[in-house]
Amino acid sequence: MSWRHRHFSVRPARLANLARDESASAGSRDRHDPSFATLPHGLTSPRLAEADYRVRRRQWIVTVGSVPATIPMWASRNSWTCDVAAWAASSTGQRTLRRAHLTQRLFTRVSAALARFADGTSGRHCAVTNSRVALTAGCSARSVTTVRAVLAEAAFAVEVRRGTGSATTPVHQRRPSVWHLTSRRTPVDRPAFCDLPRSRREAGSVPLGSTQPGEALRAAPGDSSNPKRRRSGRHSPASPRPLHTQRLAGWLASTAAGLGARSGHHVVGQLCDALQTSHLELDAWTGPQLVSALNDDMKRRGITWPDEITHPGAFLAHRLRHLPARPPTSADKASMGVHGVPEEITPIPPTRPSGCPSQARVDAQRSIRETLARKRRASSHH
Repeated sequence: MSWRHRHFSVRPARLANLARDESASAGSRDRHDPSFATLPHGLTSPRLAEADYRVRRRQWIVTVGSVPATIPMWASRNSWTCDVAAWAASSTGQRTLRRAHLTQRLFTRVSAALARFADGTSGRHCAVTNSRVALTAGCSARSVTTVRAVLAEAAFAVEVRRGTGSATTPVHQRRPSVWHLTSRRTPVDRPAFCDLPRSRREAGSVPLGSTQPGEALRAAPGDSSNPKRRRSGRHSPASPRPLHTQRLAGWLASTAAGLGARSGHHVVGQLCDALQTSHLELDAWTGPQLVSALNDDMKRRGITWPDEITHPGAFLAHRLRHLPARPPTSADKASMGVHGVPEEITPIPPTRPSGCPSQARVDAQRSIRETLARKRRASSHH
C-alpha cells in the first residue's frame, strides 16, 4: 500500500515531516540519536522497528492528549465535515473566512484533510504536521495554520498540546501539535412550562365514603428522613381505634364472605377505617344489625355479594354509603317489604329465647344418658 492511501490516526514523525522525495534519504539521518525514534535494542527488522515506533508514539500522543470529559467529541467524521462546511457557508462563517483571507473551498478542503488524521470514533488525537496536511490538501503550510486557528475560534477544534521543532530540528526533538476535533453543541429550545393539574392531595380531595372535606396532609420538613412518618393517615399509632369499631369490623370479617383475614393484609384495620370514614352512627349499630342491613340493601337493589374481594376496605366503604345512619326499626323493615337473606353472605341464625325445655326433649336426654351408662358398665366388666 502506498503512502498516499494510508489512513492511520497518527503518522510517524519522521514520515510526517518529510516530503516524498526526502523519504529515501531519511533513514541514515534519523538514527544518530538514541531516542524513541531510533531502532530499539533487539529489533533488527525495519518493519518491526517501524511498528514499535508507531506504538510508542501513539502512547505518547494519548498521554499528552488526555482531556477532561467536558471537552466534547464529534459524532462522526462525516457529520463533523458536513457541520464545518455548513458553518463555512453561513453568514457568520463567511465573515470569519473573509477576515482570515480564506476561501470557503480551501477551508473545507483543509478541514477534511485534518479529519482524516483524527480518531474515527471520537475525533481525538489529531497529531499531524502542517506540512503533511498541506501536502494532502494541496495548499501551503501557512494556510493550514490559519485554518486551525479558525476552527478553534468556531469551536470545531481544541489544541491540547503545542508542537515543538521545525524542519531543521533533529527528528527526535520534533513533536506535532495534538488537536481534538469537536462537534459544536446544538442549542436546545426550552419549551414553556405547561400548567399541570394539581394533585389530589394538594387539592384536598375527599376520600371514598367521607362526606366531610379534609385538610390536605403534608409531611413535616424535619420528618423527611423517616419513611413511616411520611405516610399520611387519619389515625396515628398513638391513637388506637375505638373498641366498638373493632368489634364491628371483627364481626364483619368473621361473618361476611370475602372480608376474612388473609396473609399479609390487615383486613380488620381496613374495615375499621371504612367504618370510621362512613356516615354511620357506629354506637347505634351492632354486628348482626350491620350484616342484616347489608343483606337487605342487596335484596332491595338486586345486587350480589362477590366471593372474592381484592380490596375489602374500599368495597365495604362503597356498600356502607347506601345504608342509613342508624339501624332501621321493625316498622321501617315492614314498610320496605324485605324478606329473606341472600345466599352470598352467611345468614345470622336467630336467637331463641331461653325457657323450660319440652317433655320430649327431657325424655330423649334421659334415654341417651341411660344408654351411655350401660355401655360404660359393660366395658368396665370386660
